[in-house]
Amino acid sequence: MSQLADITNADFGSIASRITFNSPEYLLIAIPLILILAVYTLKGKKPNRARLLFVAVRSLIIVLVVVALASPTYYESRKVVEDVPPVTVLVDSSPSMRLYPGTNELGYLILERVKSAVGNLTGDQSNVNIEFFSEGNYTAVGDAVYQNMIKHSGEPNSIILVTDARNNRGRNQMDIARALGETNSTLYTVKPSKAGNDLYIDNVLGDKKIPSNIDYDLTVRVGNTGFRETSYELIVSVDGIRKFNKRFTQGELEKDIQLSLKMREIGIHEIKVEVDPQQDTYPENNMYYKTVEVVEKPEILVVTTNRTSPMLSILEELYDVDVTSRVDNDYAKYAGVIFDNINSKDLDRNRVNKIKKYILDGNGVAFIGGENSFEYGAYNNSFVENILPVKSTDKPQERRRELAVVFMMDISESTEYGVGKDSKIDVEKANALAMMRTLNYNDSVGIIAFNNMPYMVSPLSPLGPKFGDVEDRILRLKFGGGTDMLFAVEMADNMLRDVTVDKYLIIISDGVIRGSRMQLTVNKVAEMKDRGIKTYTAGVGFDTDEMFMTQVARAGGGQFFRVQAGERLKVVFGEAEDEKDRDMTPVVAADEFHFITRNLLELKNVGGAEVRDFNKVYEKNVAQMLLSTKGGKPILTVWRFGLGRVAALTTDNGVEWSPELMKVDSGRVVSGTANWIIGDLEKGKEVRVSSQDIHLGDRVDLLVASESMPVVEAKNTKTLEDQQVIMTRTSLQAYSGYFTPLSQGFYGIIASAGGDQDLDAVAVNYPEEYNSLGLDEDSLRRMAAATGGRLYDDSEVDALASDILDSVRESSTKEERDLRELWMYAAMAALALYFIDAAVRRLAVLLKRGEEKEEVKEKGRKDKERSRLRL
Repeated sequence: MSQLADITNADFGSIASRITFNSPEYLLIAIPLILILAVYTLKGKKPNRARLLFVAVRSLIIVLVVVALASPTYYESRKVVEDVPPVTVLVDSSPSMRLYPGTNELGYLILERVKSAVGNLTGDQSNVNIEFFSEGNYTAVGDAVYQNMIKHSGEPNSIILVTDARNNRGRNQMDIARALGETNSTLYTVKPSKAGNDLYIDNVLGDKKIPSNIDYDLTVRVGNTGFRETSYELIVSVDGIRKFNKRFTQGELEKDIQLSLKMREIGIHEIKVEVDPQQDTYPENNMYYKTVEVVEKPEILVVTTNRTSPMLSILEELYDVDVTSRVDNDYAKYAGVIFDNINSKDLDRNRVNKIKKYILDGNGVAFIGGENSFEYGAYNNSFVENILPVKSTDKPQERRRELAVVFMMDISESTEYGVGKDSKIDVEKANALAMMRTLNYNDSVGIIAFNNMPYMVSPLSPLGPKFGDVEDRILRLKFGGGTDMLFAVEMADNMLRDVTVDKYLIIISDGVIRGSRMQLTVNKVAEMKDRGIKTYTAGVGFDTDEMFMTQVARAGGGQFFRVQAGERLKVVFGEAEDEKDRDMTPVVAADEFHFITRNLLELKNVGGAEVRDFNKVYEKNVAQMLLSTKGGKPILTVWRFGLGRVAALTTDNGVEWSPELMKVDSGRVVSGTANWIIGDLEKGKEVRVSSQDIHLGDRVDLLVASESMPVVEAKNTKTLEDQQVIMTRTSLQAYSGYFTPLSQGFYGIIASAGGDQDLDAVAVNYPEEYNSLGLDEDSLRRMAAATGGRLYDDSEVDALASDILDSVRESSTKEERDLRELWMYAAMAALALYFIDAAVRRLAVLLKRGEEKEEVKEKGRKDKERSRLRL
């Protein structure tokens, strides 16, 4: 009864919400039973108070019985704190964290605050711990998070990660973060404050093997982790002899210094590059080694009718060049063959088969464009087109999927100013509408206008039915206010997040925003890229911050475009603009990591080179497009054909169409392409060994071409210490091997087989831990976001502890329910009401009978009295 009392004392609404029925289907029989009772009781009889009361009481009894049959249950809930899920503070102790000298103290501060917060909730601090990782010459962030995840058997836990995120060993940190998120665990990342500065040699770029009697182009990339200018002396020595020294001042994070060295003597040369900075944290990375081998000039053949082209001049400086106008030649003696502006009528079946055999034997050829080749030379569907990486015709139109596009339009005060005769905002409107007209009826479009705040001009919905309304709204936009792009980007992200078709964000702006918001905007766009949202940027006006707009586009996987008055962007969707109608067309690196393009520094910068014209081709499926117009038209395309290599440079030899392109990086487009088709500059040798420079801690991988198993020796050129080399056979005349150096410096390699031998050398530089220094804030942010966490500054320790407490409270607080069966109360009430009703009805009958007897007696008495009076 005390339980019933507790229930009756509770709020009625609360009671009702806590009552459930185990067999609710029984409730359905109450109504028909009540109807049967009413019909049976009242049928053919005049309703009176007694009959209506009888029906009401018996109906209530039926309801109580049915409720009892439905087995009602009342529950009371209370929240209790159970076991606290593990909370681990992971602190990076790798050498690169010396730039952040307070990291360990920060880790212990976080531990103290989190323990205090969790202890106040549960009284138990045992599940809050701190661990340190990567105490050697490497950073293994992914491994540290993975080991923590495995230790807790994939159960939900919280990890607080204090690191610079410069992962250079073990598992990929982003992959592990995503896996952690799938276990319902949360990763919180903390950004330590940098107190130290370091200037270091990030890389030394240059060919590993060059022909003799040419200047060696060397690029020294100097990194700087500070934000102030620092002065240093750069010293370059070759074979122990100083060749260059100069003092530089550097404020930027990265600087490329291009040098030209004279190395005439055939053989292996050791290059040592040093910096002597005024302020420094790591002396370990102030020196960089590189090896280069000078070999005899290879002989190549150029088939051309033009003997004075810029391309030919570049080739003649680098190689022994035979020039001929004859197409039918003995190619076998040449290291590579270049066909310059040759018509397909000169490339019949027999000649093409001869070229094809030369390629299949492991050699390389290049075809150069012009007014007599590719589409102008009738290459389409010709014999020669079979061996080319391109088709000499327009690319077939493909029916594309539906798109979802959000346009972000800058309406800040600065858009009032002019672009030619028009204001920036007028140019923005014209380009937005022009791009929308290239979209299909069913493509979804959303419009956001922004100044210091975002404004929804039109939500994301199919364009066709609303185009007129959208056009009117865009044309009525007015300028005013400051500029903050981040909030508008976040609104666009929310609009596109759950869309399943291809998603695009188009930002039309001058990009002039507060510096403190720039990196946040770039990071946000990078996050959106991970969710399949591609971002393009269009710069409007002479004062466009092109560097920032380019960073945003690259982070979002798109491109940056300059927009001038009267221009219309058509390259993002549908038909691309016909760039051949322009006087000059910009050329960009479409693939920055290929052998040919990896050192084309000028083409990696905004703008690049330009060409006056180019051939109309498109790349085949398995080909690699290395250079292109900004609209995606191929300029340099390559592929592997059997054992050989084929390149297609679809602009001319520099006489009319591409003089600027021939000058890029001192002719590196030409030299890189020629070196690529040649492959090995010494491929005529019976034994050939090759290797690549490494960082200490990595192994040196060796490749040896030989008809028999070679004997390979390696030793440190300074200490003469021999290295153990392990070799295995990989194919008929190919062998691979490796050794693991234990110290920095130069290592000489000798491969011998059948009386022949070849020499090589490798440079072993400082451990990779001291390379690419500085905080990778983007990775920290993305790792945390992958698990539902976020990035904190080291000043936000209290906010971090509060968020951890909320997470622990949510995951460790459980609701307990006490169930109480109520059916017996309903049954008892039904029985009680039944007996009370029966008793009342019986009492009423007895009372009625008594009244009837009294009436009979009274009647008898009156009858007797009347009889007496009558007598």
